[in-house]
Amino acid sequence: IKILKDLKITKNIQLIVSKEMVKKYKPDIEGAEIILSVWHLDKKEIIIIGDSYKDEIVSSKLGIDFLKVE
Repeated sequence: IKILKDLKITKNIQLIVSKEMVKKYKPDIEGAEIILSVWHLDKKEIIIIGDSYKDEIVSSKLGIDFLKVE
């Protein structure tokens, strides 16, 4: 969450899924599926933002666009 605050984009984010909310950790797709189901979103309507290869694997498994931050 620190990087999101540093980028000053937290006000635009409505849901963050953390490891405390899932049983299976990345690169499992459980966290992304929570977001899709809570908001009733299509995969084309979201983007995964991450800083690790695990984030990129999740987006690839689901066919969701990915933005890597460092």
